[in-house]
Amino acid sequence: MTNQPARSVVLLSMLVVFATSCDDLAAQKLGFGYVRRGDHIHFEGGGKTGTFGTRIDQPSQYNINGFSRSLRKPLQLCMSPDAATFKALSEEYTRDKNAVYYKWISPSRFLVVALPQADVATFKAINFTHAIDKNTIWYMDRPIKGSDPATIKLIDNRIVKDSRRVYISGEAQGHLDAKTFRKAGSAYYIDANGVYWGSVPIDGADSKTFKVLGDSFVAVDRKSVYRSGQRQPHLDAATCKFIMSDPYGYQVVSDKNGVYLNNLRILHADPADFTMRDKLTATGGKYVFLIDTWHSTPVTVYKEKGRLIAETVLYQKGTSNSLAIIKAEVGAKTLNNTSLFPPPGKDAVGKVQGWQIEIFEREDMIKRMNKAAKLLK
Repeated sequence: MTNQPARSVVLLSMLVVFATSCDDLAAQKLGFGYVRRGDHIHFEGGGKTGTFGTRIDQPSQYNINGFSRSLRKPLQLCMSPDAATFKALSEEYTRDKNAVYYKWISPSRFLVVALPQADVATFKAINFTHAIDKNTIWYMDRPIKGSDPATIKLIDNRIVKDSRRVYISGEAQGHLDAKTFRKAGSAYYIDANGVYWGSVPIDGADSKTFKVLGDSFVAVDRKSVYRSGQRQPHLDAATCKFIMSDPYGYQVVSDKNGVYLNNLRILHADPADFTMRDKLTATGGKYVFLIDTWHSTPVTVYKEKGRLIAETVLYQKGTSNSLAIIKAEVGAKTLNNTSLFPPPGKDAVGKVQGWQIEIFEREDMIKRMNKAAKLLK
């Protein structure tokens, strides 16, 4: 005897699959994650409802409330986009025959808002943060008052200029010279009046000889070395050389006196034979040098009378003021005979906090110290 309810369930499932397949075939990809399905526009990158991407004109109240709180301003939602004329200009900027839209997005949600002041016919996306129409330059979802779209020049993702002003994150910077303003590299900029870290002037920097090293946070001019816009008086500008930079936010440079991780000297490192083996390990002479990205500190490992030794300089928190050299014998799982010594150039040990010693004794670092022994000559 045939199981009629079971057959009905199977047939219903087949119909659902068939209908879904037909809908997918009818879907038209518009680029940048947008899809046209019939009379509606979906964004597939912003969460899913069932099988299909979320409709941009049906935001949840949760998303509306979340963006309203974080942006702290009234939002005009995209309520009735014209699907037939809808065009994706970028992932953020879209338009149809009636309006221009901007999409706010976070890792877990998105919200499309209308830009009622935008000119639909002339609106053009420049990058993911800037756009123009015949009237103005746009930064994200707002027009930049007094800007000239006809003379816009993109400096980087958050900075543009026109013939009159430089704008950073949509705000005019009256102290910057638009005619000569340019990017030097990393977050360094130069104009006729000086050198800047972002929009902050670097006092005394020489714009004629200023050079960014490897597009890192480090730069030099004829007199000084700079890191993140701050002068580094302990580094020699004439001999400063770039070794590497990493997205974690650390740089390795050298000068005639030594090798440095950010502004911290790497103990026993000689610039003449210092060699990076990978982004976290270097060798030179009879030493191995480890970069600890948790605290941007360098650890030196070497052998002494058959024992594996590790040491580093401890610094006052948030400064380059050295307090002590910490030295220990490396065991399989622990550090033994830990001792403190005066740092280079000082006669006594400074006040060291317990947490500074604990950082040096981390289990993951001890494993790296033991692994480093294989690279020792």
